Amino acid sequence: VANQFIQMAEILGGEAFDFIEIGGGRVLLCEDILDWSKRNAPSFYGRLRYHLIETAPHFLREQKERLAIWEEEGKVFWVPLEAFEAGKVQWEGCFLSNELVDAFPVHRIVLDHGKVKESHVTQQNGELVEQWGEPSDPRIEGYLQSMKVTRREGQKAEVNLKALDWMEKIESCLKKGFVLTIDYGYPAEELYAPYRREGTLLCYHRHQTSDKFFERLGEQDITSHVNFTGLIRK
Repeated sequence: VANQFIQMAEILGGEAFDFIEIGGGRVLLCEDILDWSKRNAPSFYGRLRYHLIETAPHFLREQKERLAIWEEEGKVFWVPLEAFEAGKVQWEGCFLSNELVDAFPVHRIVLDHGKVKESHVTQQNGELVEQWGEPSDPRIEGYLQSMKVTRREGQKAEVNLKALDWMEKIESCLKKGFVLTIDYGYPAEELYAPYRREGTLLCYHRHQTSDKFFERLGEQDITSHVNFTGLIRK
């Protein structure tokens, strides 16, 4: 991965190469990139500036501890999420996310008698249940049409509008450079293929998968595969 960043830096030129990672968690990847670059690519390391965007307090504390040496060297910086979302920072380099986009909230849809309906959550006898109704966002129809894929009657799928919003925010901050997204996903023609009738939305709890979305609330991850076609077109 670091070798790829060196190539990016060579293409961009300039004095500094900004590397921006959002949601880095325990920053093991960041630590490896900095360590490897310092030992094996000193010229690149001299240009490298590593920016982290993190909102989880426990991860932020661990990041500060793990990266203290590099922070002292002036290689690592922390950027408030609000500054990124408001487009108040400007970079030239590479924006990295590692298993981030698959955790964004999505719109779950189904093709019902030729019409798109969306999954809504309601209560029934004191329990959360799924109810299909009209799409909550007018962009959903346009998104599906732009993918130019054929969906079958009764086929479920996910629409990740948040991913498009996220790409727009990156565009407002990244003056020149690359976006590298490491995630679970497919191009649109495979993600929305007819054989994928139930979509890709799944829960993960202790390395076990489940489609019980309303169980273990707050204790299990809910993810859906990324539509890389949507990200690339944006």
